Amino acid sequence: MRCGVSSLCRVEGGCDQGKHSRPGPVRWCLARPLWPANTFHMDKPYLRSHAVLCRVAAGLTVAGCVALGLARGAAAFTRAQALDGARVYDEECAHCHEADGEGKDNTFNGLRSPEVMGPTALPCKPRAFQQLRHQTFRTARDVYAFVSTTMPADRPGRLAPEAYWDVLAYLLKKNDHVPDDTLLNDASSAQTVLHPDCPPARE
Repeated sequence: MRCGVSSLCRVEGGCDQGKHSRPGPVRWCLARPLWPANTFHMDKPYLRSHAVLCRVAAGLTVAGCVALGLARGAAAFTRAQALDGARVYDEECAHCHEADGEGKDNTFNGLRSPEVMGPTALPCKPRAFQQLRHQTFRTARDVYAFVSTTMPADRPGRLAPEAYWDVLAYLLKKNDHVPDDTLLNDASSAQTVLHPDCPPARE
């Protein structure tokens, strides 16, 4: 699982450095990124010193990255994919989801197109008004499985698989993920966790 510099870890005990934890039976701690230090110019000692490693009580495994809404940080996609995805989004998605991804009412058969960018984008469970979506979005692969078979709403599945991956890369970027330059595909997207506490989607 990829953690960002400012990600939080849910820990059932304590942290390696208690000053970074919040009070309560379940602690939230700043997580050390799971990528080489120079990836984000973390060569500065003061940055490394604040990248605290959080572990579960047994001290064996790194706890999952969590945040309010989407887990933020590094994700499996490339800058080229995000750039191509921006073009596809503008051509194929923006007329329903808006250019800024805020969503829009009455876009297809009276349905609302949900927001796909911002703090409430791509939630774990479908929103009450969503009639097309029934699965959870635990990983980026779950999102791909949904959009590649249901979007665009007027002609589902008509885009090439690469176009769907590119759009998803663009949405990850717009939702504050940073590309780790791993190609976003079926394998890597399954390891890109958006909601660690979300139950797996049913196939």
